[in-house]
Order: sequence, then structure tokens, then C-alpha cells
Amino acid sequence: MRIASLRNWIPVLFLTLLAACGGDGSAEQTEVVASGAITGFGSVYVNGVHYETNGTAISRDGRPAAQSELRVGQMVHIHGHVDPRNGHAVANWIRQHNNLEGPITAVDAVAQTFVVLAHTVMVTADTSFSDDIASFADLTVGLQVEVNGMPDAGGNLIATRVEKRRAGETTLEIVGKIAALDAAVQTFRLDNLVVNYSGAVLRDFTRTGIANDQFVEVKGDALDAGGALVATSVELHDFEHLDHAFLREVAGLVTRFVSATDFDVSGHPVTTTASTRYAGGNAADLALNVKVEAEGSIDANGVLVASRIQFKRRNGAGIAGLVQATTADAIGNGGTLTVMGVTITVDNRTRIEDRTSARIGMFGVKDLAVGDYVEVRGEEDAALQLTAARLERRPVRSEVWVRGIARDPAAPDFTALGVTVTTSASTEFEGVTSTQFFATAAGQTVKVKGTLVGTELAASEVEFEEHEDEADRGHGGPPGGGPGPGGGH
Repeated sequence: MRIASLRNWIPVLFLTLLAACGGDGSAEQTEVVASGAITGFGSVYVNGVHYETNGTAISRDGRPAAQSELRVGQMVHIHGHVDPRNGHAVANWIRQHNNLEGPITAVDAVAQTFVVLAHTVMVTADTSFSDDIASFADLTVGLQVEVNGMPDAGGNLIATRVEKRRAGETTLEIVGKIAALDAAVQTFRLDNLVVNYSGAVLRDFTRTGIANDQFVEVKGDALDAGGALVATSVELHDFEHLDHAFLREVAGLVTRFVSATDFDVSGHPVTTTASTRYAGGNAADLALNVKVEAEGSIDANGVLVASRIQFKRRNGAGIAGLVQATTADAIGNGGTLTVMGVTITVDNRTRIEDRTSARIGMFGVKDLAVGDYVEVRGEEDAALQLTAARLERRPVRSEVWVRGIARDPAAPDFTALGVTVTTSASTEFEGVTSTQFFATAAGQTVKVKGTLVGTELAASEVEFEEHEDEADRGHGGPPGGGPGPGGGH
């Protein structure tokens, strides 16, 4: 094992000091370190916050990068400052590191999972793909991929983005939290993967050296006969080591849960207090594998003391069809649009992408036009009202679909998401008869494919679905079995 000298942190130190002093000279600025998935651009949206990126130092896998190299679904760490008076945020630096890089060694088409470096990767309705991956079906054994995602409590990775690697790239890379460290034989584990670091260069570690519970990035060229990654470098990822107070935000799944005052989010220890504020849920909703954003300060023991817990927006409802009207907000990323008479709200928490040939990187509601085809998943607020968790513009199709709670079933019609659905003798009811469907449909989640006739959806296929977000795990495509979610830029 060889120890490398620390990198030149002078520019970062300068930015840190600048942010601590307010950046623009204002004492109202709050320093922030945030981790999460990119949900949109213009400049960059992470965890519902719009970060301006003029002059921001951006890196990908440790090398300088342009913002145009960033993609929706990539996991990033951001250091910046925010004005609590108006929410205005500026990023000093953004660092993007893939969770996994290497060849696919197994694929399970039924479960919609694949394996990279001994990690099972789960594809869901929230997974984005690069343009050269049309759907899950393009993922084959031996394909070299880059995977971004959030670990779950079982050590699996819930993919937020999957990309093909560039030709010739074969270095094995993984980011994770050290466990089962054996200093005598110089090995540790990153979930199911054993890492042998006996010949590795250690980067950015303090004098105390390598230890359990540290977040690291490991690179190597091969696995040994026992399946362990032979590391050539191990780099400490310590984005919280600041000697003054700052705001910390981390998004992910609850990976360890003892109680509402003792749990981990993506491996980061979190506690709550009587003054913790909750959005989209409450303390009783905290449990293993629940997706949340935790915001607060880091105490002397390295625990995030949450001032606020934001639960993931539900995406049990959805719709796909032609845009009938749009109204962009002042920034242009968010606003409202109408599809099949449903008013859809897009905000800072909406993941938004362009999958048409236009491939607009800084894509937002401002770029939508009447007649565009969109697919949307989100939360039903009321009849004909949907708040979007995810929106994609796609090439125009004649077939439309809707997913939501079935209401007012009276053969041959019912409503879903407030849209009137009409059935006929040619409608295919999956797994049930028409009579059985109308006898049991009320209050159940259904998905409907068909054709829009006036303001009504003439159904060609109708089926029951699992309730709310249960349907997301193990599904790579939209309701109705269409192509998998795309990545876009």
C-alpha cells in the first residue's frame, strides 16, 4: 500500500471560506453541502433546490468537466451557499462520481435487475438510460456500464441512471461505505464486494488512515480468483469535513432503521428531534427503504441532526398523451401543462427530461409546445390534477395511457385521474372479466391504454396495478408496457 500526497485544495478552501462569509458579502448566506440525484437543468436541480452554476467548478470522476457532461439521474455532491430569505442558491463546486463502473455479469429480465461488481442493480420507473440504451432489454451480460443510484437496506443499488461506457473503458470502479475492514490482510467490503487494497494508493486519507464507515471510491483493473477487486487506488470521499457550521442535505433510501431518532439515509447516520419538520409524511412513515431527503446540521459525532425530513413524492398516478396547453414559470423549468384535460404541475422536485431527437439538455416546461407527446408520473392531487414526480418528452405516438385510482365504475365507463374511460366489447381486461372488473374496481389502482376520442379515453387495455409506489420496483417502463424510462441528453 502506498500513500499519495493530498491534492491541491487551495481553490476549494478559498471557495469554502468565501461561502462561509456569505459569498457575495451577505451575512445571510448559509453554507450547504448536498448529495442527491440531478433532476433537471437550468442551471442544476438537486433535492428540489435550483443551484446557479455560473463559475461553478464541476468534475466527473475526479476530472474537470463542463455542465453539458452532467445528466439527469446522476448522483452528485454539491458545495455552495443559499440565501434562506428567498431560497436563492449558488453552487461553488459539483462533483459527480458513478456508483459502479464495470461489466454486467448477470441479468434477470423478470425482476428487472442486473449485477455489476457483485452488486444487484434494480431498474425502476425512476431509472434514466443514456440515449444508446433504448430499454432494459439492451442490458446484456458483458456490456460495460456506468451506474448511478441509491443503496437500499439489503445492499442493492436502486438505479437512478444507467449509461453505456465509452469504447475501451474497462477500469473497475465502485463507490461505497467501508465495512469488515481487516488491516492485517488489507481487505474490506463494500456491501457484497471484497476489496483487496494491499497494493493500492490511498488518496486524501488523514493520518489515522483507512477505517470502517468511511465513504470511498475504489478503482482496480481486475478481480482475483476469489472474486475480490484488486484495488489500484482507494480515495476517501469526505464531503462533510468542514471546521465550521453548515447545512447538510442528503437524499436516498433509509438503509438502517432503529427508530425515528436513529436511522441512516444512504449510509449517513441521521437523528430527529421534537422540532424536526416533516413534508409529505410524518415520523411514523420512516422505515427501511423509504426514500427521503434529510436536512440539518452535523453534530460532534458526525450524525445529521435533521431540522427537516422530506419524503419522496409519490408517483402512483400517471398519464401519457399530447400536450394541450403550457404555462412556464419565471425560470422556465417548471410551470403547468395540460394533457387529456389533466392539469399537471411541474416544480423544483420534478425530474424532467427530453427524449426526442431535439435532445435539449437544459430542458424545461418552457420548451414544451402544444402537440408534444409527454409521459408523466406523479401524485394525484384531485380529479384532473397531478403533481409530477417525473416528466419525459418523447416522440409522438397515437396511443395514450392513464394510471390512477378507479372511481365511479358503472359499466361500461369509469374515471381514472379524473379522465372518463369508456370500455367496449373489444376492450381487453387483463386477468378478469368485464363484469368482475366493474364489481371490484372502485378504489383500486388501474392502468388504461387506448385512444383519446374527444375528452374521453376509449380503452383498448385495462388492468389492475399494485397500489402507489409498490409498482415502481421491478418495472422499467411506463404503464402499459411501453419503452423503459429514458435519459435524454
